[in-house]
Amino acid sequence: IKQCILRSRNYKFRDVILPNETPVIVGRGPQTRIRDRKCSKCQVQITALYKSKKAIIRQLGTNPSEVDSGLLAADQELEVVDGCNINLLEGDLKYTLEFLTTEPETRSKHKHSSRTPGATSKKLKLSSSPPRYDDTSTPQEECSPSIGEASASKEDISLQDSIADEETSLETLHQSVVRDFNSLSTQDRWEEYDHSKIFIFTPAGIKGQNKVAAFDLDHTIITTQSGRVFPTSTDDWKIFYAEIPGRIKKLHNEGFKIVIFTNQKGISRGKTSAPDFKKKIQRIVQKLGVPIQALVSTGHGKYRKPNTGMWDYLLQKCNQGIPIDVKSSIYVGDAAGRLENWAPKKKKDFSCADRLFALNVGLQFYTPEEFFLGQKPANYKMPLFDPRNIRTTTLAVKCLPLPKEDLNSDTIFASSSEMVVFVGFPAAGKSHFALSYLIPKGYVHINRDTLGTWQKCVSEASKALSNGQKVVIDNTNPDLESRKRYIEVAQKFKVPCRCFLFDCSLEQAKHNNVFRELMNPDDKHVGVNDMVLNSYKGKFVEPSLKEGFTSIIKVNFIPQFKNKNEEKLFKRFLIEK
Repeated sequence: IKQCILRSRNYKFRDVILPNETPVIVGRGPQTRIRDRKCSKCQVQITALYKSKKAIIRQLGTNPSEVDSGLLAADQELEVVDGCNINLLEGDLKYTLEFLTTEPETRSKHKHSSRTPGATSKKLKLSSSPPRYDDTSTPQEECSPSIGEASASKEDISLQDSIADEETSLETLHQSVVRDFNSLSTQDRWEEYDHSKIFIFTPAGIKGQNKVAAFDLDHTIITTQSGRVFPTSTDDWKIFYAEIPGRIKKLHNEGFKIVIFTNQKGISRGKTSAPDFKKKIQRIVQKLGVPIQALVSTGHGKYRKPNTGMWDYLLQKCNQGIPIDVKSSIYVGDAAGRLENWAPKKKKDFSCADRLFALNVGLQFYTPEEFFLGQKPANYKMPLFDPRNIRTTTLAVKCLPLPKEDLNSDTIFASSSEMVVFVGFPAAGKSHFALSYLIPKGYVHINRDTLGTWQKCVSEASKALSNGQKVVIDNTNPDLESRKRYIEVAQKFKVPCRCFLFDCSLEQAKHNNVFRELMNPDDKHVGVNDMVLNSYKGKFVEPSLKEGFTSIIKVNFIPQFKNKNEEKLFKRFLIEK
């Protein structure tokens, strides 16, 4: 055995050389270029045993690592063999253990790869005994020195300085590292990123370009051989139109980088085999005869079109640092919002995701029929909610009883005890409104998500009104029955009961919901699914004074943003139709 390497399956992270019978600490830091704070700086200790082609891995970090789909408990040791898959975090930061019998290939992205096989990298943390460690993930987090290293030598200090210097230069090196690595790539490769939410296929020899010709996959590049809408197997496909291969080769010869962006939610749902789908992509690229990069969104979230996560990833990490001229680039897809019978006997498009994706990025958009067959553009329908056109400045309007009256932050609240009942879709901005305008004015906030049942909400409302307080009921309250119980409590204590009706459509509520999830992907707040939103719409009855309300206030949706990036994201189309 010439060398043992912990080989990263994601080119952005470094391989780690494992010297014979020498414990090596692997984790977050310049040694690996891992920055995910869920990964400890002392995540695992690995000792390679060249003679037996095995290694001993010991779990050190708080968050468990994964070995061939089995999790490592804290301080657990496990013997692993050549070819074993080691994930430093569950399902992420993926590596493979490799014992090499020949001189290893050098890779320019690893500074230590040019050393002789028997040499020890200066970046490795070596210990002769089990290390002590601190998993608090503070900036000062470091492994404690092993026995026999009580005093730091000049070489240790020099090593610390070199690591610090390297950390400050990582960002400036990133583009050149990616460019050098990609230019030397001689094999097709697959990568998975962000807990496998996105797959990236990069064929051998593909180069970054300043203009991109991008395509959807299903019903754009391919269709089913069986004639069904969804493929019956991995092999159930054929090129959609005979004109496609020639047109794509022409684009390639004109200097376009060819890219596929495809939504494949079935992968995360377990309905589509990830390995089989990867093979399918490679066969399609081989059939087309030109190098094509493919980015695959495997579920919900920022990578799923019409969101721009896949495009952003291409721009930042998959084009060798070359900026892309959006105005010279194009996107072709079939999800274009076309109406029924846009062509004879053609059904309406299932969504508008491809057209909206192109609009969000700023790309010139074509349908497959327009681009490959030269057909005239068909009529289409844009989503009912356009996030670019929210221009309301009035906070709220008292609609009933007449006359109407504009209300602002100084006139929206009452000076004495009252009941305010919210009515509106989930994700309509109700809780934010209460937190911004009513709770600071002394209103008792009552919410079913917090209390659990409507009975507890009624009880808490009665208690607050009995103490002469002001109350806001922050629930959806779509129908007469849900509102009646609070109106009766207000009448019992002889206080006014105002209805605040949030002016938010079903489509806007869906948009707001996706925006909230994209802005706070790790938030404990559970996202609302379409079934809940559609259920509200089905139950909704327009509030009226006859129910017992003293007035009905229409609350306008006025988004507030912390920065320009939030505003930019909100004004993109985030839902597919």
